[in-house]
Amino acid sequence: MLSVVSRLVYALQNGNQARHRRGDKKPLGDETARFLIAPGVSMAVHETGLAILHVRTGNVHLCSGMAAGMLANIAAGNSTAEVVRNIARDHGISEECAHNNVNWFINALMRRRLVIRQAPRSKCVSSAWLRVRALWELIAYDIKVGLFGFRAVHGALERQQRGASRESPIQEDLIRRLVRAVSVASTFYWHPVRCLQRSIVLARLLRDIGVPAQLVIGYRMTPFFSHAWVEVNGRVINDSPALPQRLMVLHRV
Repeated sequence: MLSVVSRLVYALQNGNQARHRRGDKKPLGDETARFLIAPGVSMAVHETGLAILHVRTGNVHLCSGMAAGMLANIAAGNSTAEVVRNIARDHGISEECAHNNVNWFINALMRRRLVIRQAPRSKCVSSAWLRVRALWELIAYDIKVGLFGFRAVHGALERQQRGASRESPIQEDLIRRLVRAVSVASTFYWHPVRCLQRSIVLARLLRDIGVPAQLVIGYRMTPFFSHAWVEVNGRVINDSPALPQRLMVLHRV
């Protein structure tokens, strides 16, 4: 299915300013605004650029040329102003032309729920509080496993998954701080914290703020090795990004 995003690629590849349809002139607001790949949307490299898959609708949007550059800039977390400057520089066009194309492209993506506006950085949650929360979750994990076994921990994570808000804007800065908080709390915990406990704790904390985090368990047969990590929208956030390629995925929750 050829989408508006795909048709935009054709216009940009031919050096033309994108045509504005009704609703596409909506201003993006603050030029420091950042946009994120929406939950339920995956992005991959193909022969000539980037591909976007909307899992719920099954639509695939192929982006190449300038559109692929804009999408890569958005996925990298650049602000609107940074995207405009980078596109103007990389493609040798004026910033006014780049601004018009970026404005059109982002609005087209937002209409199709492929990207969402990043929420303002949270200033009310201190790093110390996040570490306390992480420490409490580590203790709660040990108590549940000790009294009821791992099945209780797994069941609680499954129930929390059903309650997680998959439409909430993802706060990348808060995700990084939570990853760091769990790492620090694990370092000072009274016994060694292994990957499964650490990843379950991180997944629970992320779901508490509406981030659709997934616990992933993978393994390798020879020599045998198993590991657990956390993914958000298919991206590993607390370990090596190459893990899904190196290990067979055994379970996701």
